Amino acid sequence: MKVEIYGVDRYKRLLATIFVDGKNMNLAMIEAGLAEVYRGPDAGNPYQQAYQAAEEAARATKKGMWVLGNTYESPRAYRKRVGIS
Repeated sequence: MKVEIYGVDRYKRLLATIFVDGKNMNLAMIEAGLAEVYRGPDAGNPYQQAYQAAEEAARATKKGMWVLGNTYESPRAYRKRVGIS
C-alpha cells in the first residue's frame, strides 16, 4: 500500500490518494459510484481530471449511488441543509 498526500483541507484533514498493489483506490471507488470527487478548494490533486471524468461516467451509467438520480443528496448538501457545515 502507498499513500500520496497532496494537501490539507480547511478542517486540517489530510487529502491523499491511496494505492493498493499499484491501483488507485480513490479512482476505483469513484468509478464504481461509491464516492464523489472532493470539491473543496484546489489542493493540487494530480488526479483531479481523471476523478472528474470517472464521476461523470459513473453518473451517466447510474453506477452505485448515482442510481438514485435526483434523489441522491451529497454529504455537502446534507450538511448545508441541516446546518452543520
